[in-house]
Amino acid sequence: MYNEMNNLFDLLTKGFNSYDPIKIDLIQGDNNYVVLANLPGVKKENVEISFENGYLSIFVKANEAKEDVKYIVKERENSEKKRQIYLGDIEVKNINAKMADGVLTVTIALKEPEEKQIHKIVIE
Repeated sequence: MYNEMNNLFDLLTKGFNSYDPIKIDLIQGDNNYVVLANLPGVKKENVEISFENGYLSIFVKANEAKEDVKYIVKERENSEKKRQIYLGDIEVKNINAKMADGVLTVTIALKEPEEKQIHKIVIE
């Protein structure tokens, strides 16, 4: 369902220069999720990662445009990008991130499953 919705959104926004999502892979391991995000040419200082209400957010700040340069061709984007992924209830204290070779890797530990507790109710 997720891929179908993403593909539909891509089709609807094709041709609009303002929409260019951060491309990701989301992998589920035994005890964690791993998010791989393509961020070629982006410095780690320009990336912010946050987790709120079940959503992991990746925000990329725009590169500063050089105003003293006369461009003949300017095709590289200079815009901010944001990507959110719903992960649900996770272990917030165990989120790690690193960048290497234009790929951001975010590792998120899953919460240990809680034992179901049965509460018996006395009938009066």
